[in-house]
Amino acid sequence: MPEDLIEKKLQLLTQSQDFYLLKEHWDAWELYSRMRTQWRGAGMGVIGLDYTVAFQIMDRLGVSTDDQLERLDQLQLIENGILVERQKQSDKSES
Repeated sequence: MPEDLIEKKLQLLTQSQDFYLLKEHWDAWELYSRMRTQWRGAGMGVIGLDYTVAFQIMDRLGVSTDDQLERLDQLQLIENGILVERQKQSDKSES
């Protein structure tokens, strides 16, 4: 993605949301935002993202094979943060 387009999207994102996104994290956030509805569930709720979809999206975005594992690592950090927050919310509602 061209640098000026990334900068414009970051400005819009940070103006309209409650968080700040560093430029170097944009690619991971873009991947997550494209697959944010692709959660796998089990009997007790959400267990994680569907990584098959992640690789399909990365292929379509033209992410090199070498960069895909790094992007997956970043995606897993986002995923873990979301799961932790969901668990906190669940614990609060049970109290």
